[in-house]
Amino acid sequence: MELLETEELKECFDRSAKNMRYLIDHYEELAKKYDRKWIAVCDGGVVEAADTVEKLTKAVRRHEHSECIVVEYVTTEPIAMFF
Repeated sequence: MELLETEELKECFDRSAKNMRYLIDHYEELAKKYDRKWIAVCDGGVVEAADTVEKLTKAVRRHEHSECIVVEYVTTEPIAMFF
């Protein structure tokens, strides 16, 4: 992967933040649709989904803005977090 110029880096950061906001705002519906899957979010939607992160990674690399894509494992099951 080539290094991004400053303006490209800012654009990628902004795009990633929007992708993360979409994921947060739509998590419940995404979890129902893609339960127990890895998903890739870009430009206001899911662009890829797979059973394993390895499969998803291979698929994501084909996208034009792969460096800005947000990847998440989604599930309808409650997740225990320990701090």
